[in-house]
Amino acid sequence: MKRDTLKYILKLVFGLLIIVVILYQIRWEDFFITVKKANYFLLVSAFSLLLIERVWAVFKWRQLLIVQGAAISMWRLFCIYTIGAFWGLFLPSSLGTDVARGYYLAKSSNAAISVASVVVDRLMGILSLFFICFASIFFSNGLLEQSITNYIYIIFAAVIVGLILLLQDRVPDVLEKKISFFSVNPIGMKLLEMHRAFLRFKKYPGTLFLAFLYSLVLQIIRVVTIYVTALAFSINIGIETFFVVVPVSIVVIMIPVSIGGLGVREGAFVFLFSLFGVSVNSSFVISSTNSIMVTIIGLLGGFVFMLYRDEFQGKNISKKIKL
Repeated sequence: MKRDTLKYILKLVFGLLIIVVILYQIRWEDFFITVKKANYFLLVSAFSLLLIERVWAVFKWRQLLIVQGAAISMWRLFCIYTIGAFWGLFLPSSLGTDVARGYYLAKSSNAAISVASVVVDRLMGILSLFFICFASIFFSNGLLEQSITNYIYIIFAAVIVGLILLLQDRVPDVLEKKISFFSVNPIGMKLLEMHRAFLRFKKYPGTLFLAFLYSLVLQIIRVVTIYVTALAFSINIGIETFFVVVPVSIVVIMIPVSIGGLGVREGAFVFLFSLFGVSVNSSFVISSTNSIMVTIIGLLGGFVFMLYRDEFQGKNISKKIKL
């Protein structure tokens, strides 16, 4: 068995084990009573918000491309984004979606600019996410365990250090001169080309600031979506709780220890909500419903891929993306 295949299976098993542990703790009679009380109007509203979030994410991404002279239509970018979401269902962590959309965008635009736009888009998303995380932790009155807050602080520090290094103009030249991999190997040369494309965004601080603000709006839409989902099942929790749980959960889902966040998302929701006195039943209803909605949109991306198969030929994507 190939090493990548084994890693994929282990991550899948790990995610499923978390699901099994949660299912074992659920009181099924109460669970089904909660599900039967669902307000379908609010569920449709939550799903609509999820769609709005995707459209907003595409709009934000397009601004980064326009400033680089890559004027791609909203519809084409939306198709690429949804196809990326489809592949993200089968790739480790939520970052797998970014790899997929960068891969497909490169078919419509300059590869270096395409990947650079995805990197900048994700960085702005992460920074806005941590901004909300810190604000949420500050107002959570110490309800989150210190180990969780320490993890968030460490990741944030790593992001800041990485961002500082990425923004140094001399880094590509130093790497090219000091490490032969970047001057001889085609992959290394391509990475430097992408890095130099990324550095072009330094010329547009206004665009980067707007991208950060757009990302803040995006994160708020995500929180409200989960909040409305809870209301749909008559789970009455203060919205301030969601501004703690949802951002931290998204950070946890980025860890590539399961496939498409399977199990990790549910485990994070159950654990974090428990800190605020929310039952396993309620937490799992919220997280599983959100997972189903995300999966439906991901499958929509599969339909889009089949519809535009000739344009978005991705038969080699499994070789392009490490499991």
